[in-house]
Amino acid sequence: MNLRTVSHESRRGGKVSARPRTRRSCFSLELLEDRIAPAVFNVTGLGDGLFPLTQTGPNTFNAPTLRSAIQASNTISGNNTINLTKAGTYEITIPGANTGTNKSGAFAILPHGGNLNIVNTSGHAVTVDGNHLDRVFDINPNPHNTPRFTVTLQGFTIRNGVAQPGDGAAGSGGGIRDQGNVSLTLNNMIVTGNIATADGGGISMENLVSTPWTLTINNSNISNNHAGDAGGGVETDGSGNVIITPGTVINGNTSLNQGAGVWLDAIQVGTVFQGANLTITGAKITNNLALAANNFGGGIGNAGNGAVTITNSTVSKNFSGGDGGGFADENNQGRLTVTSSTFDNNTAVADGGGIEEGGPLSITTTSIDQNNAGGNGGGIFAKVLALQASSVENNESGGNGGGIDDVLSSNQNSTIANATITGNIALNNAGANGGGIEADTSSNGTLSLTNVTITNNFALNGGGVFWNKAGNNSKVRVHNTLIAGNILNNINMPLIPF
Repeated sequence: MNLRTVSHESRRGGKVSARPRTRRSCFSLELLEDRIAPAVFNVTGLGDGLFPLTQTGPNTFNAPTLRSAIQASNTISGNNTINLTKAGTYEITIPGANTGTNKSGAFAILPHGGNLNIVNTSGHAVTVDGNHLDRVFDINPNPHNTPRFTVTLQGFTIRNGVAQPGDGAAGSGGGIRDQGNVSLTLNNMIVTGNIATADGGGISMENLVSTPWTLTINNSNISNNHAGDAGGGVETDGSGNVIITPGTVINGNTSLNQGAGVWLDAIQVGTVFQGANLTITGAKITNNLALAANNFGGGIGNAGNGAVTITNSTVSKNFSGGDGGGFADENNQGRLTVTSSTFDNNTAVADGGGIEEGGPLSITTTSIDQNNAGGNGGGIFAKVLALQASSVENNESGGNGGGIDDVLSSNQNSTIANATITGNIALNNAGANGGGIEADTSSNGTLSLTNVTITNNFALNGGGVFWNKAGNNSKVRVHNTLIAGNILNNINMPLIPF
């Protein structure tokens, strides 16, 4: 599209007439046709409000406020960039929440502008502050039949956003709400101190139907946000993709219900729970609290059928009032793969102090250490487990399976190989089973132990291993495995060699 000058008097009068191009300093933008070159908006002031822009070169403008720059970018189709050139705090000061426009409240990013990059170029710290008046950024607030685009935020802090009232979209995304098929990338960002009465205290990818979006979090800090429902730090809906890369920290977030750090919510279609795939590499998920009873996932929770992959990461000191202090799967339709990572000092009031997973669970070269469950599975509560070259140490359960509670499913096989299971405790004085491992079998599953060391564990029944056969055809097979030095009954099962 082309730009032309328009007098503000003629705009208020209704009919707009063309003016010859002059060297006036103040310009407004009017959409004429598709634009080839992207526009650059340099924000020069920290205030709030909608004001005219100054053109400083071809496709380059100075904007007195961030709101003015976003509003102008919304009218120009292209890969636009907004530079935050002034260090300091850009604070929302115009009351009026959930309008979906830039007249008040949140900074509304609309689809016609296409891809948008907002970058701190000041050379110093920049904060965009919601001032507790509304969420901070509202991306695609009216998501019906909108084109796909990507918003990238780089190098600044988002804080003090509030999404309210109540449940649903209006109360979701305290720092950022992103709706529909719009992708979001955070580079070197801090999202902190934001509140949602519903989902996503920090960030919500809010959807009513599954759409093709990607959330990418690069070397960023999502901390001390709160959700009145789920996803204190990050919440997503439906079958998108979440990518969390090295250097990212998700810390100190709280939620009343599921997934205090990250919550992958699902959209149910028939019997299928459509959920996002999550890839975490080189990140820390720590000190997140999911407070209410019977919820899922203090650090990370998954309600959908997506694959969660965690590599070279730490999931530590998280708390769940229900299952899965570190990680939990609500509907058992997902799958979890953990490689070269640490799950330590997580707590669950119910099952799975470190990890609770009812779908396929694969753990390789990973430490599961010092986790606590009030129910079963101090370290791990699983149904289909493949544990390789890993350690499960010093975990504690109030019920069965101080280290591992493996509930063998019908005709499903679990394997533990080249592993160490030591120092775990099942505390239930009424008769807890399996200090190291409880193989709780109600059907024809098989647990295979190969090159495993199971020592110094404690339980009233089966200090090392307890096999609850329960009159079925399940099996526990043992090869080149040491089960010794466990307290009380060392082993409560017939050994079946390979």
